[in-house]
Amino acid sequence: LILAGYVIIIGLSCVEMAWSMSNIGYSTLITDLYPFKKRSKVMAQLASLGGVGRVFGILIGGILYDSGFGFRNGPLFFVAVLIMFISSLPMLFLTPEGGINREQEEDDNYIDMGNNNQKSLVIFGIFIIALIFIHFGRNSIDIPYAQYLSLESGFDLDSIMLSFVANSRSIAVIIIGIKTGVLIKKIGDNRTLIVGTLINIFALVITATTIFLPLIFLGNFLMGAAEVFIYASSYTIASILIPPKLRAKLFAVYNTTFFLSWGLPGSLITGPLIDFFIYSGRGEVFAYQIAFLVGALMCLIGLLIFIFLGLWLKILKKDNQRE
Repeated sequence: LILAGYVIIIGLSCVEMAWSMSNIGYSTLITDLYPFKKRSKVMAQLASLGGVGRVFGILIGGILYDSGFGFRNGPLFFVAVLIMFISSLPMLFLTPEGGINREQEEDDNYIDMGNNNQKSLVIFGIFIIALIFIHFGRNSIDIPYAQYLSLESGFDLDSIMLSFVANSRSIAVIIIGIKTGVLIKKIGDNRTLIVGTLINIFALVITATTIFLPLIFLGNFLMGAAEVFIYASSYTIASILIPPKLRAKLFAVYNTTFFLSWGLPGSLITGPLIDFFIYSGRGEVFAYQIAFLVGALMCLIGLLIFIFLGLWLKILKKDNQRE
């Protein structure tokens, strides 16, 4: 069993490597093909389309799961691999190439990262630090979330009800993703990122404190909405900060803040924190609730860092205008 566990870990690591590579590719391609004013809308629409896929994926996975036997005796892994292979075909044959030599609308809007401009590197670095806290906070509960809802001393949900809760988030991604471009056009990417983070903090607090199942559905729906806001707006901000010649390298850094947030915070923060409170005799429900509140706190720290960055940039802009 131990060997089988490591085989699964290594196999999934290879899948994640390929997934991350493709993510960097399409992130850079969208920046090449679309002016910055359209990028948020495009990313939100892609997130909405991904939400549709998530709904069908959960349904298919639930049908093929077969109480765990779908992995060993069933086609679950093979179906997943086939779907990923089919999804790569349009990118191979139908997608146009990008190009950093094209003149684009944002040429006067991104901050020059060349010519040893250390201040610009610091700006991008602070933005990445803010995203690390935001993503780590909101995704730190991803693994223990289903465990919390399944606790016999808590909500004690079965697998069917858990799938309904999970799909409430997917539905939010689908609905909100269609309209996110309109919101960003009205209030801008910076404010959209702030709104998305505040919504996520509120959703985490609701999840940690409520004893009512309808509010769990509401909290998960809000997390889906926040995911689209944060994903679309932060992408556009990063694309403006990153110059064409450094897109692949710095988009890899940007994407790292998202992909690492699925594993590291759960392994290093949420998991040990839950175990500590359980072994201290504080109860399972209390332990998970504290973990969710810590996730909200991490989001708040990231939000404050981002607000500080915005204020600092305004000061720098005023100083440049005086010069």
